[in-house]
Amino acid sequence: MGEVYRATQTSLGRQVAIKILSKAFASDPERLRRFEQEARAASALNHPNIISIYDVGSEDNTAYIAMEFVDGKTLRSLMETAPLGIKKSLQVAAQIADGLAKAHAAGIVHRDLKPENIMVTRDGFVKILDFGLAKLSPTLGDSQTMTIAVPATTPGVVMGTVGYMSPEQAQGISVDYRSDIFSLGSILYEMIAGKQAFKGPSSAQTLAAIIEDDPPALSEANPKTPTPLRWIIERCMAKDPDERYTSTRDLARDLQHMRDHLSDATSAMAVSAAPAIAAPSRSRWWKPALSGLAGLLLGAALTAWLWPRPTATSVTFHPLTFSGDDVQPSVSPDGRTVAFTSSRDGKVRIWLKQLGTGSETALSPGPLDVNPRFSPDGAWVLYTHNRAAYRIPAFGGEPRKLLDNVDDANWSPDGQKLVFVRKQTDGSRLTSNIGIASIGDGTSNIVLRVAARDLFSPAWAPDGSFIALGEQRAGTVGAPERATLLITPDGKTVHQLQCPVSGGALSPASWSADSRSVIYEVPESAAETGGLFQSPVGSPGQVFLQNVSTGKTRALFAVQSPISRIEIAGPGKLIFDSLIQRNNLKEMALDDKRDAGHWLTRGISIDRQPYYSPDGESVVFASSRSGDVDLWEVSTKTASLRKLNDNPAADWDPYVTPDNKYLLWSSNRTGNFEIWISERDGTSPRQVSHDGSDAENPAASPDGWVVYASSQTAHPGVWKVRMDGSQASLLVPGTVAWPDISPDGQYVLYHVPNGFASTIHVVRLSDGSPVEFTQSGRRARFSTDGRSIVYLDDDHNTLVRKPFPSREGTPGQVLLTFAPDQNPDTFAVSRDGKHLVVSFVQSTRSLVMAEGVAGIGPASRAK
Repeated sequence: MGEVYRATQTSLGRQVAIKILSKAFASDPERLRRFEQEARAASALNHPNIISIYDVGSEDNTAYIAMEFVDGKTLRSLMETAPLGIKKSLQVAAQIADGLAKAHAAGIVHRDLKPENIMVTRDGFVKILDFGLAKLSPTLGDSQTMTIAVPATTPGVVMGTVGYMSPEQAQGISVDYRSDIFSLGSILYEMIAGKQAFKGPSSAQTLAAIIEDDPPALSEANPKTPTPLRWIIERCMAKDPDERYTSTRDLARDLQHMRDHLSDATSAMAVSAAPAIAAPSRSRWWKPALSGLAGLLLGAALTAWLWPRPTATSVTFHPLTFSGDDVQPSVSPDGRTVAFTSSRDGKVRIWLKQLGTGSETALSPGPLDVNPRFSPDGAWVLYTHNRAAYRIPAFGGEPRKLLDNVDDANWSPDGQKLVFVRKQTDGSRLTSNIGIASIGDGTSNIVLRVAARDLFSPAWAPDGSFIALGEQRAGTVGAPERATLLITPDGKTVHQLQCPVSGGALSPASWSADSRSVIYEVPESAAETGGLFQSPVGSPGQVFLQNVSTGKTRALFAVQSPISRIEIAGPGKLIFDSLIQRNNLKEMALDDKRDAGHWLTRGISIDRQPYYSPDGESVVFASSRSGDVDLWEVSTKTASLRKLNDNPAADWDPYVTPDNKYLLWSSNRTGNFEIWISERDGTSPRQVSHDGSDAENPAASPDGWVVYASSQTAHPGVWKVRMDGSQASLLVPGTVAWPDISPDGQYVLYHVPNGFASTIHVVRLSDGSPVEFTQSGRRARFSTDGRSIVYLDDDHNTLVRKPFPSREGTPGQVLLTFAPDQNPDTFAVSRDGKHLVVSFVQSTRSLVMAEGVAGIGPASRAK
């Protein structure tokens, strides 16, 4: 249709490309219209992955377009030269999707996406070309969208390039942005497989294959293809447009995430080659930063690659959601609908997914609506909001409050009552109350009180015999020993299920339809660590079915990450959520709000719990980068790294003493966590505390006291001890976390966890007497002058400084407001008070369906 010349724009001295309409087509009005349309469509899109248009016009009856000169090759040329490989293919596809997302947002559908229309520069940058067949599609709520005069396509007229058309294009029917998604899927398939997805002896046969046939399986064409990538391509190339991605932006994010986590995916695929094992193997794990399901929702649980690995059975896995923010599935009794919690639109609220059509819609108003549960008749969805239980019609409508002062709730088998969890603190001690409420008259009563235990996710057996609850010890936040607790509805009988793995950590349990068994997930490292960790780089685990009477268990299949909820969706079907997460360290200036900061670490590892050296020249932190959890140090000037210790056990909670002579941390080298000390470079490690239970988060005073949080059964609380292990004494009794010492060594702050939140308190180091200061917040530290306390405010996603001492209600000063997509986990302030280093969490959460699970009957009607 055209000829392209390289030229120099003399006024600017830059290289450009001049495309002219061939003389053979210059007199063809339709060809001329498409030529001009190409310029108008591309010029309306300002995006680095779309060719830039500089000028369009006509000279001596020759139509031309002046455009950006791209020094590179077409994707077709690259594919013909040599196989691209999975990594390069993802780099290219992610950029194509990013450019397409821009075009689709502007209402422009390319309609002729193919390798010949994709340029790749010498440094790997992608440019989308040739919008000659572009079509304007209406956009929602965008009154500024440029209108392109495009005559309606005549029904039955096939427009595009054979081999890369969508089925709707091949049939000559109307198309929208999802047609481009199919074409991109075909291109990505060809890059990975090394051959076209659809190529028959003739154009007609190729078109027929696009409409009717599936391409050869990628697992056969390229066995190295990671399963998540195969799922992405299969979704793009679904015959029904409704089964493809509903947003090109979501597709771009998935490809970018896959590109960034390719090593995780290939590692997971390598593991998948092995058959399922009856006894879980050992691996190193990471701990969550908040207790229970709240930690999962707030992004504090540190988890890994979401995709489950195949087993030796016929179990298959299919992703159900792709927003990256979906957890807590609840399946309707008929198995057709899934309610789940999502923050995809900026509000944490309840969404519904129709499994038949794939459609997803918001149900509750939000924000902070969590823990959805379908009623036994499927008519209602129960959820909690601001510590109150609500129900909302499953078909949509206004929510109605059922019960105040609850953290989680679930239906009785007949749908007439609720079982609820109400958490409270008495001083520093957490108590979980289990109650039963009548929906009809709103009356309720507490049937069981459990001290020093965090109970969550109640599930009533379909026959009404027992209520299952997740249970973890309410000791130091982030070090839960999890179990499943069974109680009778009157609270008189209490039974703890014995995990098949010694010391195992269990996800919340779901009941089988016959009320004989529960289903839950156990991380593979539970036998080694007591379930305290979650893996940062691939978290193998097993899903078990356990008989509640006999205790007999059976492994159903393996997964690649921890699960927060799993439910039966029908015979042989289970739906669960899985997570991916990484933490990276970023340093920012506190006295310059214009400073965007710079990354000290950037990758797929979990880097958190930073602490500045006294001179501010480096930051010590805990990291998963070596396969287990060790202490590392990064230079704030050069970002150079060095490892401070190397032990198969988990080492974290680093703290540098004020004189810069010693390093403190907590480690489970003895079987449980104790406080350890070494020389500043990590040499000569020796044990400080001897609690015999979990001792964590040390901090040191200038005169040699060490304070830490202990969850020992007899005397939990804040303890102080000398660096040589002498003079140990209890400073603050109760359930505590995250102590810190003031710079002058006179005061100790600590947190009292309570469900979603924690409260900051202060005492004197000398005798434990309280000092006037109370504030709701997370991960607090004393300021460098000791006159204020800096803490994370999760409600507003800010870093706040509040005067110390101060009365309750005294306002604080907002130091930093984090962007909505930033999730701060832990932080430290430099000794001079000028800089801040933050561990930011990046996570995605998705729902997955497992099919072909042996021994799984129909879904229970009690959710």
